[in-house]
Amino acid sequence: LFIFGLFLVPNLLDEGIGIAGRHLVLPSMGLAIVMVYFLEKAKNYGKYICAFLVAILLIVCEGNAWCQVVACRINDAVYEYVKENKQRLIEAGSIIIDTKSFADNIPFTLLKRNSSVLNTYYGAQVFEDRFFTSTIYLLTGKNESSVYVAKTNPVFKENGKLEFFVGKYNGYRTEGRELKDLPSKECVIIDYKKVYNNVFYNGLRGK
Repeated sequence: LFIFGLFLVPNLLDEGIGIAGRHLVLPSMGLAIVMVYFLEKAKNYGKYICAFLVAILLIVCEGNAWCQVVACRINDAVYEYVKENKQRLIEAGSIIIDTKSFADNIPFTLLKRNSSVLNTYYGAQVFEDRFFTSTIYLLTGKNESSVYVAKTNPVFKENGKLEFFVGKYNGYRTEGRELKDLPSKECVIIDYKKVYNNVFYNGLRGK
């Protein structure tokens, strides 16, 4: 238990980061020792308890691995779309990624949070702003000032502009919203319909 606490305390001291699964690898060493102790106390039942726990955890790991597969496919689908439309995106003044359209059409969470717009697919990392900006920069050479990651669906206004909200970091798992309005003629929107053509099958694209 001392080992568990020793490795966990540094994460608790940083309020801005929080505790993610990767931060629990070293603390888990302490829990593993505690589990061995109790399994030894269980004597003849210990091996059955151990086998049961291994079976359950293998199922959990299989589900997590599949979530990672689908999450990677979603990212790959966006990457492939950007690559296919490279020239059009190079010519655009601004590029807007409508993440809300993806979140509205892809089931991705059991517990909904307003701040999560397909940031994860059942826990597996998917959409982060830096993913979009780096993808578009690598394929088109456009810097991040030309890329907007919209947390709401862009709305066309009568004055010829597009209005939408982008995320504004306020702290760990706390996100605000900032209104943007851009000339619609200079913008190219990347959304769920364009990437998936309304056909989503475990992350794979429709043609």
